[in-house]
Amino acid sequence: MSVSADTKSFREQFQETKRLAWLAVQLVWQASPRLLIGILALLVLQAILLPLQLALSRLVIDRVAFTLSLKQYHRQKLAK
Repeated sequence: MSVSADTKSFREQFQETKRLAWLAVQLVWQASPRLLIGILALLVLQAILLPLQLALSRLVIDRVAFTLSLKQYHRQKLAK
C-alpha cells in the first residue's frame, strides 16, 4: 500500500493552514476589530483560568487532607 503522489507533506499542510488562519484573522479584523479583540481577550482569560483553577483545587485538596490527618491524629491521642 503506497501513499499517492498528490498527498501533501506535513510541512505543506501546516503552511497552508497558517495561510488560511491568517486570512481568517484579516477577514474578522475587517468585519469587526472589536470582535477580534474580544475573542483574543477571552482566549487569554481562558488560558489564565485553567492553571489558576488547578492551583486552587490543589490547595483545597491539600487542606482537606491535612484537616483529616489532624482529626485522625487527635482521635488516636484521645483513645490512648
